[in-house]
Amino acid sequence: GPFSGKVGAIVGATWKGKPVMRSTPKKSTKPPSALQLLKRKEFQVTERFLNPLSAWIEMSYSIDPPDMTKRNLATSYHKKNALIITDDTVTIDYPKALVSMGELRAIDVTAASITSENALALSWVDNSNQGLANADDQLLVVLYAPETHEYYFSQDAATRQDGEVLLPLPAYFANTEVHGWAGFRNAVTGVTADSRYVFFD
Repeated sequence: GPFSGKVGAIVGATWKGKPVMRSTPKKSTKPPSALQLLKRKEFQVTERFLNPLSAWIEMSYSIDPPDMTKRNLATSYHKKNALIITDDTVTIDYPKALVSMGELRAIDVTAASITSENALALSWVDNSNQGLANADDQLLVVLYAPETHEYYFSQDAATRQDGEVLLPLPAYFANTEVHGWAGFRNAVTGVTADSRYVFFD
């Protein structure tokens, strides 16, 4: 039967409800190559961005791949599609990041700004009944301040049919660089839309 823990050079565990066995990794005595160092940096940058989003991803990624977790899907996507690599420098390509993923009709943002009162003013087209879109789809918003590594999350402040929202923001988003994403989620089925990057006026 299945087992958990280390036995000799083998580790037993459960992954997505299936018993699995892995061999314990061996430490290499060779110094890492330039390519290995770059790959490690890609992983570190991706994980630093995604780790605070882990619980959010469980809700906002409605695609459930059979051979990986939603969190692994997010890691794989961002490593392949949302990194800017210049020489040995790695940064997140924010417009390509996805904080939600799914088959729902995406948001069509018409205007976005951070007001002088430190609130997010966001408006979008009511594209209800296009594709899988519904008037009562819940608005999803994620904001990120790279300088302080702080996040802001909102998942039910407005619906697709509302067309606009004004969200007061925490004080730590005042007078700093902010990146944002918005999407929708069906409150009944849980199906979500691919998020769209928000360009602030």
